[in-house]
Amino acid sequence: MADHFSGEISIGGKVPLSKIPGLIEAINAQECSHGWGDKTIKMPYPKDHLMEATEKLLTLINDDGIIWVCDEQARNGELEEIEDYCEENNIGFTRISSGYCEYEPETKEFRPGMKSPIVILTNDDGNEMIPAGEVRELIEAVENLGGTAENIDREDFMSLIEKNGIVKTFLPVLPPVLEPFEIVE
Repeated sequence: MADHFSGEISIGGKVPLSKIPGLIEAINAQECSHGWGDKTIKMPYPKDHLMEATEKLLTLINDDGIIWVCDEQARNGELEEIEDYCEENNIGFTRISSGYCEYEPETKEFRPGMKSPIVILTNDDGNEMIPAGEVRELIEAVENLGGTAENIDREDFMSLIEKNGIVKTFLPVLPPVLEPFEIVE
């Protein structure tokens, strides 16, 4: 049985008009809300009431121009219906999940053109985290290149790990900032 805890998703970028009905259906299927503690969003069925449903969708845009919804009881903190639809239809999003029991907080990023999303472990404040084992591997890799904390200053250390691409092994390249939501033809 899955655990249920909070997750939120921001959707942005240029979205073709042809993808709007499916996005509305995914948001409806997720049974999420537009604010913590708010009632579930229910938009009209887009195949019968596309204009009305699209107008309701646009009310979900926040001050940054991004569609934002949340689910306090998301399965494993994920908004699967929305995430799956966005990935399959090349729509950009950022999903943030809180931690619970054995699940660490995480941020999932997807942008148009990506082969797969990037999942980043975070702490409860949203700061990126690197597991201690990976930090130890990084230190070992630097030491194998001839550097140690005792015999190399910070500038030389940073130069050494950048030159040898060590950091890229441990840190994912972040996608561009999520652009404001826009419906395009």
